[in-house]
Amino acid sequence: GRGTLIIGDAGGLINLVDRSFKVKAFQAYDKSVSKIFQLKSQNILVSLGADEEDTFPNIIRVWNLDKEDKSGAPLCLKSIQLNSKITVHVSCMAVREDLSELALGLVNGGVLLVHNNIIRNPKQKIIRKADQMPVTGLGWREKGGRDNSLFIVTSDSVNVFHSSSGVFEILDYFGCDFGCALMSEEGDLVVGREEAIYFYSPDGRGPCVALQGEKKIISWFRGNLIVVGTTNTDIYDMKNKFNAYSGVFQNVQSVFSEWGSVFILTHEGKCYQLDEKDTQSKLDTLFKKKLYSVAITLAQSQ
Repeated sequence: GRGTLIIGDAGGLINLVDRSFKVKAFQAYDKSVSKIFQLKSQNILVSLGADEEDTFPNIIRVWNLDKEDKSGAPLCLKSIQLNSKITVHVSCMAVREDLSELALGLVNGGVLLVHNNIIRNPKQKIIRKADQMPVTGLGWREKGGRDNSLFIVTSDSVNVFHSSSGVFEILDYFGCDFGCALMSEEGDLVVGREEAIYFYSPDGRGPCVALQGEKKIISWFRGNLIVVGTTNTDIYDMKNKFNAYSGVFQNVQSVFSEWGSVFILTHEGKCYQLDEKDTQSKLDTLFKKKLYSVAITLAQSQ
């Protein structure tokens, strides 16, 4: 995000990749980086990692990527040691844009909330007890009032925690696998299951889109839903309701977007770049496929 690809690695480095693919790395942890989360509203990066061998990643660090310390690395604004009672791996992380709260999902189903401003005076509390069903997705909906909520997805449920009131609700008794939950640009939770894609608000499950097939990863890009299956990767134009792209990539590890492009990273270390076509090229393709009504809808939406 913000013009830079950011990649944490097993050696404790955080790598900053610019548009010309030049890499600037800094040592964020002595051992390893487990999770990273970049804010949208400011150039702040939050990371989770470990400084010692044979320990779970247990240190949160907050970095200001616009400022440097004496060594030339991004300025570390805060370092937080997790509660010593957390003795399992963190499966996912979500941070509020104002840095007032941070949530960590655990592989045993528990959720740890770091609250009371994570820069000034952070406090920690468990808001969901372990039930041995791993937390597979977290996402903040920040729209004020009741909508100021944390979505919590496990392998067998969708839940919401209203941070202002402390109320915890179960929205659905079906969850999803790792990599198949995200927040849309509109602030809805999106969950991918084999039979369909489901959308959730804090009030419950909303509409669904019937996209059948196994889903390994879902991602969001400019109103397009990216779905990685066993072999195929498809990009769906959700507004105009058509499949904008389909390709075959083996052993996909992650999908991310920057500079107006989608990047697909495989377990073999290969990275593929997909560039969005201009409107005229899209229309030409739709006309060749005789999808006239879709072409008209696309043209009207531009």
